[in-house]
Amino acid sequence: MSLASCTKNRPITSELPPSWEDLGGLSGELPDCPYQGLSAFRQENADFFFGREKFIASLVSAANSNPLVAVIGASGSGKSSVVFAGLIPSLEASGDV
Repeated sequence: MSLASCTKNRPITSELPPSWEDLGGLSGELPDCPYQGLSAFRQENADFFFGREKFIASLVSAANSNPLVAVIGASGSGKSSVVFAGLIPSLEASGDV
Protein backbone atom coordinates (compact mmCIF):
# COMPACT_ATOMS: atom_id res chain seq x y z
CA MET A 1 0.00 0.00 0.00
CA SER A 2 1.43 3.36 -0.96
CA LEU A 3 1.24 6.65 0.91
CA ALA A 4 -0.87 8.06 -1.91
CA SER A 5 -3.53 5.38 -1.42
CA CYS A 6 -3.58 5.95 2.36
CA THR A 7 -4.14 9.70 2.01
CA LYS A 8 -6.34 9.62 -1.08
CA ASN A 9 -9.40 11.35 0.42
CA ARG A 10 -7.71 13.02 3.38
CA PRO A 11 -6.39 16.55 3.36
CA ILE A 12 -2.65 16.77 3.78
CA THR A 13 -1.65 19.13 6.56
CA SER A 14 1.65 20.33 7.93
CA GLU A 15 0.12 20.77 11.38
CA LEU A 16 1.89 18.73 14.03
CA PRO A 17 -0.04 16.68 16.57
CA PRO A 18 -0.15 18.10 20.11
CA SER A 19 2.97 17.60 22.18
CA TRP A 20 3.10 16.05 25.64
CA GLU A 21 3.32 19.54 27.14
CA ASP A 22 0.30 20.68 25.08
CA LEU A 23 -1.69 17.86 26.66
CA GLY A 24 -0.65 18.89 30.18
CA GLY A 25 2.40 16.66 30.62
CA LEU A 26 5.00 17.69 33.16
CA SER A 27 2.60 20.23 34.68
CA GLY A 28 0.86 17.71 36.90
CA GLU A 29 -2.48 18.79 35.44
CA LEU A 30 -3.34 15.72 33.39
CA PRO A 31 -7.04 14.85 33.25
CA ASP A 32 -8.26 11.76 35.09
CA CYS A 33 -7.88 8.65 32.97
CA PRO A 34 -11.32 7.22 32.15
CA TYR A 35 -9.91 3.71 31.59
CA GLN A 36 -10.39 1.63 34.72
CA GLY A 37 -8.37 -1.37 33.58
CA LEU A 38 -9.92 -4.49 35.05
CA SER A 39 -11.47 -2.61 37.96
CA ALA A 40 -15.22 -2.04 37.98
CA PHE A 41 -16.53 1.49 37.63
CA ARG A 42 -17.89 2.84 40.90
CA GLN A 43 -20.35 5.61 41.72
CA GLU A 44 -17.57 8.21 41.75
CA ASN A 45 -16.67 7.12 38.17
CA ALA A 46 -20.20 7.62 36.83
CA ASP A 47 -19.12 10.61 34.70
CA PHE A 48 -16.77 8.32 32.77
CA PHE A 49 -19.29 5.49 32.37
CA PHE A 50 -21.24 5.80 29.13
CA GLY A 51 -22.60 3.75 26.26
CA ARG A 52 -25.15 1.75 28.24
CA GLU A 53 -27.87 4.38 28.55
CA LYS A 54 -30.66 2.18 27.13
CA PHE A 55 -29.72 -0.74 29.37
CA ILE A 56 -29.50 1.53 32.42
CA ALA A 57 -32.94 2.95 31.60
CA SER A 58 -34.38 -0.56 31.45
CA LEU A 59 -32.70 -1.41 34.78
CA VAL A 60 -34.14 1.73 36.39
CA SER A 61 -37.60 0.79 35.11
CA ALA A 62 -37.20 -2.77 36.37
CA ALA A 63 -35.90 -1.60 39.77
CA ASN A 64 -38.83 0.78 40.16
CA SER A 65 -41.40 -1.94 39.45
CA ASN A 66 -39.85 -5.08 40.97
CA PRO A 67 -38.61 -5.89 44.48
CA LEU A 68 -35.59 -7.76 43.07
CA VAL A 69 -33.72 -7.31 39.80
CA ALA A 70 -30.97 -9.77 38.87
CA VAL A 71 -28.14 -8.59 36.62
CA ILE A 72 -26.70 -11.70 35.01
CA GLY A 73 -23.84 -11.94 32.54
CA ALA A 74 -20.46 -13.39 31.79
CA SER A 75 -17.48 -12.65 33.99
CA GLY A 76 -15.97 -9.30 33.03
CA SER A 77 -18.99 -8.14 31.03
CA GLY A 78 -19.60 -5.06 33.19
CA LYS A 79 -22.33 -6.14 35.61
CA SER A 80 -20.84 -4.38 38.61
CA SER A 81 -20.01 -1.29 36.56
CA VAL A 82 -23.53 -0.93 35.17
CA VAL A 83 -25.00 -1.25 38.67
CA PHE A 84 -22.54 0.99 40.55
CA ALA A 85 -21.81 3.64 37.89
CA GLY A 86 -25.11 3.44 36.01
CA LEU A 87 -28.11 2.19 37.97
CA ILE A 88 -27.34 3.62 41.42
CA PRO A 89 -26.45 7.16 40.21
CA SER A 90 -29.62 7.15 38.03
CA LEU A 91 -31.80 6.10 40.95
CA GLU A 92 -30.14 8.71 43.20
CA ALA A 93 -30.67 11.44 40.60
CA SER A 94 -34.37 10.63 40.41
CA GLY A 95 -34.69 10.44 44.20
CA ASP A 96 -35.54 6.73 44.17
CA VAL A 97 -32.74 5.64 46.53
